[in-house]
Amino acid sequence: MYNGIKFTHNSDIEQIAETAFQILNDYGALIEHEELGRLICVYNPGNISFAGGRVRIRAEYMRDYFMSFRNTASLERCPKASASAEIYEGPYLDPYDGTFKEWNEERLLSYIKLAKRLPDVGSVSMLGCPLPGLPLEKKPLLEKLYAFKYGTTGSYAIWDTALCPKIYEIWEIYAEERGLPINDVFQGCVYMVSPLKMNYVESEQILWFRERGLKVNTGCLASVGLSAPVTPAGAMALHIAEQLFISIMYAALFGENKFALYCSLSVADMSTGAFQYGRPEQLLMNIAMSDFADYYAIPYHSHGGLSDAKLPSFEAGIQKLGTALANVMKGHDGHIVAGLLSVDEVHSPVQMVLDNEGASYLKRVCRGFKANKDELAIEALEACINEGLPFIGQEHTALNMRECIWTPTVFSREMFGSWQKDTDQDRARDIALSIMEGPPLEPLISESCEERIRRII
Repeated sequence: MYNGIKFTHNSDIEQIAETAFQILNDYGALIEHEELGRLICVYNPGNISFAGGRVRIRAEYMRDYFMSFRNTASLERCPKASASAEIYEGPYLDPYDGTFKEWNEERLLSYIKLAKRLPDVGSVSMLGCPLPGLPLEKKPLLEKLYAFKYGTTGSYAIWDTALCPKIYEIWEIYAEERGLPINDVFQGCVYMVSPLKMNYVESEQILWFRERGLKVNTGCLASVGLSAPVTPAGAMALHIAEQLFISIMYAALFGENKFALYCSLSVADMSTGAFQYGRPEQLLMNIAMSDFADYYAIPYHSHGGLSDAKLPSFEAGIQKLGTALANVMKGHDGHIVAGLLSVDEVHSPVQMVLDNEGASYLKRVCRGFKANKDELAIEALEACINEGLPFIGQEHTALNMRECIWTPTVFSREMFGSWQKDTDQDRARDIALSIMEGPPLEPLISESCEERIRRII
């Protein structure tokens, strides 16, 4: 159990919460789809209004709603560390020659294979399909085929409402293949546009699948200085207001009664306008939002383990491990997005191996240690102190060293005099190539299932 450290004053936390309630009271959310706005309003017409395209929620009601989730999370927790790979549109950093290339199917399958076979990564998700030359309308469909066939997760892209019937049919085929109801396998996700706007297209997609008994999730991603206030407190208040609105929306549409807080605030570079995932303000807001969640005892997770660096580098290492380690030190889970660079643009097998090492490092931190009779090492202390012996020769050391001392596979293990002049990136590249050139992935669906999905695509 680790309860972490606290950075944010309780009075500041309460003021941020009150500001979030007031945002929904005074400005509400812009809803471009009238039917969606009406359905949200009907949920509680005495406290929710829909006029002029905006859904507004009374601050008093919002406060009571929020407080109903207080104390739904335990403050006694053991943080965990993890890593997973993610694939988006963007270049592939070839480990053979260190150049940026377009994806092809061989590279895509090798990247998936690497993620699934690295011991501290083990999984990979894909949004869309990065293969070049594909019509845009085929990407969300191929995403699902690769997910089903090779065991990637995600597979929640919709993008175009005209694709909804095909996406539904593909999920029906996969549910049949798995012998499960479609509700048990279906995944779909759209995003609110910050600040507090539900576009018509995303709203339409939510309602299309709702009519068929399926739930499309909604997320929110704001960038400080662009789509959220440049001040951390203002950005947090908006971010919380958006999440509360989404919770109300799902209570109205699906009868859900749950709220868990997350922080996915990023930072915009004020000179270039670039979207950034490695700035210290993101780490600061993750910590402050954690304080907020702890104060109200609400479930929480945060976005981290990413970098703005374009190549494997010190910048990539400190940004990825820095945000993940900060989450762990706050007593929450730390996650690294393995292999991803330049926010979510560059995909590097070498970086993925380095991130696998970083996740292993974090897992050792999370495992902690005990203070029982054996780990207090009384007998070893007695022998070494009385006889002037080194601990490395003790049976106690041999029995406990693998559990107590983390052993790296990429980081340095020798002093300068015995160093072979290879670097962590050299070692990571060798590991990546050995896995990528290994046995191919085995398909996870039948040939008939794949054939039926390809006919739809």
